[in-house]
Amino acid sequence: MKKCINLLIFFVLVSITTGGISYGQSVWATRYLTNIGGNELRKLKFLTPTTGYACGGAGTFMKTTDGGDTWNILNVGLTGYIDALYFINENTGWLGSTESKIQKTTNGGANWVSQPIPPSVYIADINFTSDQVGYAAANGGQIYKTTNGGTNWTNIAPLSIHWGEIQFINQNTGWVLSDYDLYKTTNGGGNWISILHNFGMQIGYFQDYFFLSEQVGWVTIPNGIAKTTDGGQTWNLKVTPIQYPTSVIFLDENRGWVAGHNGTTGVIMATANSGASWSTQRTEPNNFYWDISFANINTGWACGKSIISTTSTGGLVTVSQTSATIPESFSLKQNYPNPFNPTTKISFDIKNSTFASLKIFDMTGKEVKTLAMTFLNQQTGWITGTGGIRKTTDGGDTWASYGIPMQNPYALKFFNSNIGWCAGSNGSNGVIARTLNGGVNWTVQATEVGNVFWEMSFINQNSGWASGNAIISSTQNGALVSISQTSTTIPESYSLKQNYPNPFNPSTKISFDIKNSTFASLKVFDMTGKEVKTLVNENIAAGSYEINFNASELNSGVYFYTLKTNDFTETKKMMLVK
Repeated sequence: MKKCINLLIFFVLVSITTGGISYGQSVWATRYLTNIGGNELRKLKFLTPTTGYACGGAGTFMKTTDGGDTWNILNVGLTGYIDALYFINENTGWLGSTESKIQKTTNGGANWVSQPIPPSVYIADINFTSDQVGYAAANGGQIYKTTNGGTNWTNIAPLSIHWGEIQFINQNTGWVLSDYDLYKTTNGGGNWISILHNFGMQIGYFQDYFFLSEQVGWVTIPNGIAKTTDGGQTWNLKVTPIQYPTSVIFLDENRGWVAGHNGTTGVIMATANSGASWSTQRTEPNNFYWDISFANINTGWACGKSIISTTSTGGLVTVSQTSATIPESFSLKQNYPNPFNPTTKISFDIKNSTFASLKIFDMTGKEVKTLAMTFLNQQTGWITGTGGIRKTTDGGDTWASYGIPMQNPYALKFFNSNIGWCAGSNGSNGVIARTLNGGVNWTVQATEVGNVFWEMSFINQNSGWASGNAIISSTQNGALVSISQTSTTIPESYSLKQNYPNPFNPSTKISFDIKNSTFASLKVFDMTGKEVKTLVNENIAAGSYEINFNASELNSGVYFYTLKTNDFTETKKMMLVK
C-alpha cells in the first residue's frame, strides 16, 4: 500500500494496460438487438444498475432486470413512436407516443392502462415529481399537468408551440424546451419565462438540456453546449466535437456525458471538467445515439437504432492487454504522461493469474478510484465498479453486467467459472457476498457494522479470510454453511441427528452434540464415497450445534454426512431433490 500511495498521490482518470493476463475492458460495449425489427430506440431510463427500460418505434418497449444483458419486449398497447418514458420507481411509470395516448403501469410494465388526453396530440416527453404530480409536453402546443397520477390532465402551456423535453427538479421548479427557447417555471407550471432564447435560429435547434440543481444546468445545440450557474441568467457556450448532441446528462458539476451523432455515426462523449473539454468514448458507424442514462457514476447506457451501448467504468477507465508474453515478475510502471490533463496511462505486469487491485489515492491517503479484478484464464474474468460487476468470457471483447449487494466492491476472488466472493462496503457496513453462478446472483454472507472489508484471500474454495479496519473475518466452509450453537449445556453423549427437512432443496439443517471440547469434522459424501463438502473441520467446544447446509452447487441425489471426533463416528443419509 505504501508503494501505491507514493506512486499514485494524484487524482486520475486512468487507462490501464497489462501484460501476462488477457483482460480487456472496452470503454463502452454495444449490444445489437435483432428482435425489434430495426426500430429506433429513442428513450431509455435506468432506475438501478440492473433495472431499466427502453422504448422507440412501432410501439417498441423493453425491460431489463440484469443491467441490459437481456431485454424483454413487453406489449404496452401502442403501435406508434414512443418518445416519452418516465418511471418514478420500479413499478410505476408512464409512456407517451404519437397516438394521443398516455399509458400507465403500476406493476413494472406487466400491465398498462390508457389515460385520457385530447385527440391529435403527440406526447414528446413526460416527467413526474411524485406518484400524483406530473407533466407531459406535446408537439401540438400543449403542456399537460396532472395532480392525480394521470387520471386527469390540464393544459398549462404559455404558448401554442412545439414543446419537447420537460424536467422538474422539485414540485415547483422545472424547465421545458422548444425549438427556440428554454422556459422555466418556479411555481409548478403556473407561470413560465424564457431563460434562453435562440433568436432567428442563430445557433441551430436546441437538442437537449439537463439541470443538476436550480442554478446549474446545460443545454446542447449543434456542435456546442451552453452552461449556466445562475439559474439561466447567463450562459457560457462551448464548442463540442459532436454535430448533433441529442442527449446530455451530468452526475455532478464536473462529470457528464453527451450522446448523439455526426450525420452518419453515433457518438458518445464525456467531460471531467464541466464541459470545458470533451473526449470521444464510443463511435457507432451507420447509427445514431438518441438518449443516455446513468444509474451511478460508473454504470451507464445509451440507445440508438436497434442498439444499446453500456459502460461499467463511466467510460473513464479502459483496460487492455498489450502483450501475451508471461512477464518474469510483477511490476508497476510510472504513469505516462506525467504531469497529465486529464488522462494518463498506467502499465503493469502480472506474472501469475491472481487477485489484483489498482487504487488511486490523494495527498491525504484517501482512496479516490478503485478497480478490482480477477481472471481464471485468458478468456474468463471479472471486474468491479460501483454497485456492480462485469464478466467476460472472450478475453474482454464483450462484457456482461450484473448487480452486486454492495456499493463499493473492493476485493474479488473466483475459484471457477461459477463460485466466487466479493468483499467491500455498503454504506457504513462491511459486506462479504458469494455467487454460485458466475456473478449473476449474489448472497450476502457476512456483514460487519461500522467497518469495511478491503482485501480477501482463499487457499481453497472452503478456507478464506477477509480483512478490514482492525478486523479479520474467516470461513472454513466457503460460507455456504452457517454454524450456530443452540445450547451451552454439556450433552451426556455425542450424537448426530437426522437432517431436516429431508428430502431438501437446496438447504437443510443438521444438528449434533459434542460432550467434550475436541477436534471435530462433519463431512458430506456422495454415493461413491467421494467427499463433496466439509462442513466442520476444527476444534469445537462442548455443546449442541446446528448447521444450515446450502447444497446449491450439488446435483440431485443421495448423500451421506459423517460426524467424526477422536471418540465418536456416526453417519446418516440425506436426499437432495432439485
